[in-house]
Amino acid sequence: MRKFYTLVFSLSFLFFFTFVLDAAQKKGKKQTEQNQGQTFLYEVDEGFAGIMGVREAITGDLDIPDRIDGYPVGAILKGAFANQGRLTGVRIPDTVFFIQEEAFLNCPKLQNLTIPKSVKQIGPKAFENCRSIESVELSGILYKVEGNAFAGCGKLNSVVISGLVERIESAFYNCPNLRSVVISGSVGEMDGTFQNCTSLEEIDISGSITTIQSDAFRGCTSLKSITLPDSVAWIGDRAFEGCALFESIEIPAFVRGIGKRAFQGCASLTSVTIPSSVEQIGENAFSDCRSLSTLAIPDSVIAIGNSVCSDCTSLENVKYSNSVKEINYRAFQGCTSLKSFTIPDTVIGVYNGAFENCTSLESVVIPDSVIGIGDDAFRNCVSMKSVTIPDSVIGIGSGAFSNCTSLSAITIPHTVTEIGGSAFRNCTSLESAIIPFSVTIIGGGVFENCLKLTIYGVEGSTAEEYAENNHIPFQAGEPEPH
Repeated sequence: MRKFYTLVFSLSFLFFFTFVLDAAQKKGKKQTEQNQGQTFLYEVDEGFAGIMGVREAITGDLDIPDRIDGYPVGAILKGAFANQGRLTGVRIPDTVFFIQEEAFLNCPKLQNLTIPKSVKQIGPKAFENCRSIESVELSGILYKVEGNAFAGCGKLNSVVISGLVERIESAFYNCPNLRSVVISGSVGEMDGTFQNCTSLEEIDISGSITTIQSDAFRGCTSLKSITLPDSVAWIGDRAFEGCALFESIEIPAFVRGIGKRAFQGCASLTSVTIPSSVEQIGENAFSDCRSLSTLAIPDSVIAIGNSVCSDCTSLENVKYSNSVKEINYRAFQGCTSLKSFTIPDTVIGVYNGAFENCTSLESVVIPDSVIGIGDDAFRNCVSMKSVTIPDSVIGIGSGAFSNCTSLSAITIPHTVTEIGGSAFRNCTSLESAIIPFSVTIIGGGVFENCLKLTIYGVEGSTAEEYAENNHIPFQAGEPEPH
C-alpha cells in the first residue's frame, strides 16, 4: 500500500514540480509576461496564467475563468485576493493546481468555497481568517497543505479529507468551532494539523494515516477518543497534548515510536494499549495523565525518555520494559498512588528523582544489575518501610532516600564507596544503618534529623568517624535481629 501510495504521488506531481521549479528559475525572464485580461491581473509562465489579483474591490461571488487570453489558469498567486472584505464566494477552476501563500487571506465574508481536485498544493495562510467558511473538503491528490492555510476560520465546523494528501501542516490551527473531521482518503503526514481546535469532538478515520507528527491534535480539549488506523507508524511530539477529555487510546500495531509529551496532560486518560512494535517512548509522553491507573510497557521498548509518567497521580500498576537500561530522570515522580514497583534486571541505573514524591510507594525491588541510585531517586517516599540495596550498587546519590519517614533500617552493601549528601535526611523512623568499610565518602547531612539512629560498622572506618563528628551513636558489628 505504501509503495503504491508513493508511486501515485510521484506520477501526480512530476508535472507539478517541473512547472513550479521552472517558474522559480525563470521568473523575470522573457518567458514571464505581465498582462491584464478582463478584470484580472495575471502573469504568464511556461504557458500558464498565474492570477495576481483584480483591478477593483470585489463584491459578492468571484468566478475565476479557466483561461485568460487563451492561457489556462494554473495558479492563484501570493496575496491575489487578500483583504477582499466583500468577497462572499469563489469558483476556482479545475485547471488550477497551486493556491499560493495568502491568496485569500482575511476575506471575512468568504463562505462558499470548493477546492477542485486539480489543486496539488495550498500555500501558507491561503485562507487564514476567512471567518465565514463553514466546511472544507480536500478531494484531490495534494502534495502539501501548508501551515495556517485555514487557520482562524472561526465558523469552520467540518473538514473532509477524501483524497490523497502527502502532508498537512498546521492547516486548521485554531479553528475554534471545528467539530467534525472525516478522513476517508489517505494522509501521509499530519503536523500540527488540528492544533487548538477546542470544539473538535469527533474524528472519523476510515482511510489511512502514516505519520501523526508534532502537535497534530494538541489542545483539542473536547476530543474524547480517536481510533487510529493500522497504517500509523509514528506518533510525534505533543501529538495529543492537553486533550483533557481524552479517555482511552489503543496505539496501532505498527507504531514504532511515541514522541515527547505525546499524551501529556490528557487528564481523563484511563487506559493506554502499547503494542510490541514500539521501540521508543519520548520524555513526558504520559506525564500529568492524572486518571491513568495502569500502564504496560512492552519489552520491545529499548529507550524511554525522562519524566515518562511523572505526576500520574492515579497510577497504581506498571509493567516496565525488560529491554531498557535505566529508570530515567523523574520517570515516576509524583505518582502518588503507586504502591510497589519491580525494576527489571536489565536496569543499571535509577536516575535522579525517578520515584520522588511517590508517597504511597511501600516496596521496590532493586535488582543486582543496578550500579547507581541517583539524586532524590526515592525522596519523599513516606510509605517506604524497607529497601534492599543490592551488592552491585557503587554509589548512592544526594537526597536519594531523604524524607522517607517510614524507613526503619538500611544496609549499605560493601560495593558502595560513596553516600551523597542528605541521602537519608529526615528519615525520622530510621533506627539502624549498617555502613561497610568500603564507604570512604559520606556527604553532609546524610542522616540529619534521624534522631533514633544508631550507625553500625567497622572500628576505624569512615562510618565511625562520621558518627562521632555528628554525635550519632556508633556500634561495631551489626545490630541484633528483631
